[in-house]
Amino acid sequence: MQDLQIAAEQLNNHGCSLVIVKEGRVIARKEGRGIRPLFETVRELGEDIYGSSLADKVIGRAAAMLCIYAGIQAVYTRMASESAVSVLEDSGIAVRACEIVPAILNRDMSGLCPMEKTIDISSEPRDAVKLIEDFLERIKTDSP
Repeated sequence: MQDLQIAAEQLNNHGCSLVIVKEGRVIARKEGRGIRPLFETVRELGEDIYGSSLADKVIGRAAAMLCIYAGIQAVYTRMASESAVSVLEDSGIAVRACEIVPAILNRDMSGLCPMEKTIDISSEPRDAVKLIEDFLERIKTDSP
């Protein structure tokens, strides 16, 4: 669990969105909002991410599915949804969350996070990755 501790310290001390550590070495550090930084990192690292530890500000069900898909072994987060913790633990991924909430809300706190709504229909990580990809492409296209 030393990798998870390094990742957590990096996240908390360097103001980034996520940190991935493998074999004592930081292999990724990203900034950004939402699930995009994690999605892009999973794509960029490919198989190199397998067996790593992730520290991320918020982990909802969508992020949990990405972790399973990528083969991440441990997750630290400041906030996780109950369903994310359940999905991760059921997949054998160690989880350390500072706060566990019933659900991840959207940015204006008026309802569920759009990714949580999108992934709710999928229980398979590979399907979830495709749904996340489609969602991110759609919002990229909808932006001015």
